[in-house]
Amino acid sequence: MSKELAFSMIELLVVITIVGILSSIGIAQYSTYKSRTFDLGARVDLRTAAEGEEAYFIEHSSYLSCANDACLEAAGGLPGLAGLSPSVLMTIEASNAGLPSFVGNAEATQGSGISFEYDSTQGGFTN
Repeated sequence: MSKELAFSMIELLVVITIVGILSSIGIAQYSTYKSRTFDLGARVDLRTAAEGEEAYFIEHSSYLSCANDACLEAAGGLPGLAGLSPSVLMTIEASNAGLPSFVGNAEATQGSGISFEYDSTQGGFTN
């Protein structure tokens, strides 16, 4: 009487099904975390640009309007802004008439579609 030390077909199918279910849950969560990471990159870049705007204002007594790579310090843009995160689109509109102010917008094209807005007259992010 020899006993076989192997798995039955049913046992293998159950294990494969469980692994498949866990994988589908993990992949869905991964894509959510990935889009949140891109969104966070856009928010951080906009905050860094806002700090650069304030430093620019101290030196030039005016704010700077710029978009994307034109905002970078290397391109003659904002101090302290060395680069933008991958897939981030950013624009800053400055108004130097009357009370100087600026409004910045940033969005990650690979993110969840959230567009962040920073308004200097309101003291920070509006969303």
